[in-house]
Amino acid sequence: MADKNNFFDPENYNTIHVSVGADDTHAPNKKSNDIAAKLLHLLSDPEQKEFRHETLLLLKKNPNALDILMEAIKNKEIKKNKQYLISAVWEAGIDGSKYLSDFVNIAIEHPFLEAMEALTVIEDMCGKMDQKEIAENIKKMEVAISKTSEKERFFLLQTTCDKLKDFSA
Repeated sequence: MADKNNFFDPENYNTIHVSVGADDTHAPNKKSNDIAAKLLHLLSDPEQKEFRHETLLLLKKNPNALDILMEAIKNKEIKKNKQYLISAVWEAGIDGSKYLSDFVNIAIEHPFLEAMEALTVIEDMCGKMDQKEIAENIKKMEVAISKTSEKERFFLLQTTCDKLKDFSA
């Protein structure tokens, strides 16, 4: 039987900490920047590839996973590779409906790879969504479409807008 005192000993085990909240006593460091950075590292670092699948499974099982991921995605300290955090939402099978407007904003304002992952999250949404919020996001998307001159971005925004219209039907 494993000695539970050795679980946090890097010589014996690889331990992944994914947590959020002030009352979480298992988190080695409660700062959201550290959690976001560690999560991004596990999801994006090629040297951590063997832990990516396990991280996604842990996120899928965690009822707070969407909130944890959104906090990391919105973290302004993280400047690159956010597409890995966004893709973790759909790769872990998490419904992002709760953050529809945030994912629409990502599709409009963020770099192309992040926007593409946000589109995938939106396409996979299946939860209850407010029709007024959907209508507001369709208008926002139509304005963004009219202002874009990039062919790839135009297609991505149009596809996202079409999906939003499907939600309102």
